[in-house]
Amino acid sequence: MLSVVTLTYNRANLVEETIRSVLAQDFADFEYLLVDDGSTDHTEEVIRSIGDARLKYFRLPHSGKISALRNFALRQSKGEFIAFIDSDDSWESHKLAEQVKAMQANPSLGFVFSDVLLMEGNVQRKLAFSAAHTHSIPTSFLHEILANRLSIYPSSLLFRKEAIEKAGRFNEDMIAGDMDLVTRVAGLYPGFLVPSFLVKIKMHDQNHSVSHEVEAHLERISTLKYFRERKMVNAFMYRKVTAFHLRYLAGLYMASGDRTKARDYFFQSLLLNPLSRKGVAGWIQTTIKG
Repeated sequence: MLSVVTLTYNRANLVEETIRSVLAQDFADFEYLLVDDGSTDHTEEVIRSIGDARLKYFRLPHSGKISALRNFALRQSKGEFIAFIDSDDSWESHKLAEQVKAMQANPSLGFVFSDVLLMEGNVQRKLAFSAAHTHSIPTSFLHEILANRLSIYPSSLLFRKEAIEKAGRFNEDMIAGDMDLVTRVAGLYPGFLVPSFLVKIKMHDQNHSVSHEVEAHLERISTLKYFRERKMVNAFMYRKVTAFHLRYLAGLYMASGDRTKARDYFFQSLLLNPLSRKGVAGWIQTTIKG
């Protein structure tokens, strides 16, 4: 059996398409847990109007803590495998079937993922991880994830529940903790890339990835520190990649007009990677009066 999890908050206009794409899966042996983070629109009405015995609806007080909400869902789940899908994304009908097949063929796997389609209005952009990865056997993706060369979309993932439990579930000190969990699972188990476009990701101004960019980069820095403390990433990579995230944070604050925070993050990045031309140029830019 498999457990599918969707978190939602005020997505009455989007969540039905997500739910329908899950219920239309070729692989039918699953329960579908929908966790509502205290929506104030008619999200609950939309969900309850869909008659399917596999649906389990949970309405919780609003918290905004994606990590805690996902851990709640994990505690309710009964499946051997766990798949997450955001409430504005959708799956191709063969998504679960292909990924479960890969899991069953390789008992050592902790997770599988796939290529995705990014949807911006009517414009479709393919994000093909498989174009750069020709893995046809279980593979450790840890180094690539830590080096920031592979960002995996949560809606494309299928986990073995045992792997999540061994890794320690989502870190509730983080807002989301998506990549943190993937990285910790990848540190314990090999993964597998299904070279198919199985997921459609809607890009819009309410995406979590857009509205919480600062938190996302701080979380990546925290994950790098976790692996550095355990000597699972070398000093050179730790300094280089952490400096990259600090520079990105500086750029976000620079774009928002907060030169003080931008200057601080550029300075922190230079302490780790003093030869970075981008870091030096950015720090100098923050000292020039506009």
